[in-house]
Amino acid sequence: MTLAVAATFGSLPEASIAFSSLESAGFDPVAGFNMNTPGTSDGMAPSAYRVLVPEDQVQAARKFLSELRQAFAEPSEDENEPEAAEESKIVPGQTSLGRMRMVARFLVAGALLVLIVLMVLPLVVR
Repeated sequence: MTLAVAATFGSLPEASIAFSSLESAGFDPVAGFNMNTPGTSDGMAPSAYRVLVPEDQVQAARKFLSELRQAFAEPSEDENEPEAAEESKIVPGQTSLGRMRMVARFLVAGALLVLIVLMVLPLVVR
């Protein structure tokens, strides 16, 4: 079976997403990486991650990945639709990570408050 490069990525997470997406779409991907390529400072870390597929699937895989990139690309701001541009802006605390951070801070603050009350209560009761 001859393999061909479907796509090359600069980071392992990007390559992993492409690999998983191709696999779930019915392709037979193989992962690979390049060592000692231009851009590698010491030759120890991979500088390019390749996702390979059988040669007979390469055109369809490239088209699939291209469509996948377009589906997840950030929309360009259109001057005719200012409302859509305003809605797409990320507001701190409105992303799931922002909400999780806010909840974590609230829980830590609550735990500290409980500890303070438990430390002060015996002093007040005496």
